[in-house]
Amino acid sequence: MHFKFDGQLIWFPSAANLLKRANQKPHGTHVDVAFELRRGALGFADRRHLGRVHTWTAREACVPLGRLGVDALSREFTPSFLYRKLQSSKRPLKEFLLDQGRIAGIGNIYSCEALWHAQLSSTRRSNAVTAKEAQHLHKAIVSVLQRALECCLHPAPVFRDDDWWFEGLEKILRAYQHEGLPCRRCGRTIQRIEQSGRSTYCCLYCQK
Repeated sequence: MHFKFDGQLIWFPSAANLLKRANQKPHGTHVDVAFELRRGALGFADRRHLGRVHTWTAREACVPLGRLGVDALSREFTPSFLYRKLQSSKRPLKEFLLDQGRIAGIGNIYSCEALWHAQLSSTRRSNAVTAKEAQHLHKAIVSVLQRALECCLHPAPVFRDDDWWFEGLEKILRAYQHEGLPCRRCGRTIQRIEQSGRSTYCCLYCQK
């Protein structure tokens, strides 16, 4: 399952309950794809219709899964691993971090945040990053992702409630969607620039 930009999973206690609630006008629960299981039904809801659901007969048959890089929260993702990967690329840092074939699990929000915490410019060439800077970036990536997970788990998700959504994430953000606001580190203004069709939020003064 891939939601692309947004979407949610909704749990129904039974298939009958799913049929009663799903897509019924005027206030029915929006569901695009449903899976009937032994103890209930799982609904995949994506109002923007950008998400995708795929099935394979085995893990080995899933070609896209095999193309993913090392997960950013796995034991294999170490400072030295990140440094080696950075040295092999000439792409701008932001584009490097978004490449799921190199490192999996870093999206647009968390790449902006990690670069802000590491005080690194999003436009800097990856292979220009020093070993010490790679250590700082590694720490920033892991810290930002762990804090985001904490926001998503406390309070715990309520998958039975189709109105429930993650709250509290905005409290940990320091750069993303802070355009025009003062940088929490140096006081200069956070800027928004475009990179490969995506918005990057950064401090052009203290991110070098």
